[in-house]
Amino acid sequence: VELAERLQAEGRPVIRRWKYLVLGANNEDDARSLAEAIRQQISVKASVQIQAVASIHFAASKPEP
Repeated sequence: VELAERLQAEGRPVIRRWKYLVLGANNEDDARSLAEAIRQQISVKASVQIQAVASIHFAASKPEP
């Protein structure tokens, strides 16, 4: 929770699910830099993984009647 709040305060969009945080990056270099910065802030028990995914767009939509 604390890490998610810190990242959000830095202006990073964070999705928090149970004990996981999901963050986005514009490219692989940005993802690696972000991962390294987070590794320096987390406990030894936690892990950071980088995973490439296809473009994902989130949008709110109304259900059709």
